[in-house]
Amino acid sequence: MYKTLQIPTTLPTLDELLGRPAYPEDRIVGHYLSLLRHDRLNVLTIHAEVEGMKKIDLFRVLLETIKENKVRVLRLDELARDLLKKPASIPVCSLVVGTIDGRSGTLAVQQCDGA
Repeated sequence: MYKTLQIPTTLPTLDELLGRPAYPEDRIVGHYLSLLRHDRLNVLTIHAEVEGMKKIDLFRVLLETIKENKVRVLRLDELARDLLKKPASIPVCSLVVGTIDGRSGTLAVQQCDGA
C-alpha cells in the first residue's frame, strides 16, 4: 500500500460548471463563494487551459473576489509541509471508482472510513 500524501480537490472545477444551465457564467463566482466552508480545507483545482487561457478574465474576478472576502489562500506545497509536520493527524482514505456531478465517466474518488 502506498502512503503518498494527496490533497484532494473539494470544490468543482470550472470545467465541471461551465455550460450547465444551473451555473450561468455570471453567477459562477458567487457559487464558488457559497461553497466555501470554514470548518474544512477548500481545494480548487485550476486548469491552465481553462482558467489560464480561455476563462482568464473570470478567474481574475474569482481571485479578486476571494481576496476582497479575506479568504486565506495557500499553495499546496505549503499546506503539504505543514501537514507532514504532524503525520499522525493526516486522515488516511482510500481511492475508489466513483462519479462526480458534472464529469463524464468514472474517476478515482476519495472515500474515508465512515463516509
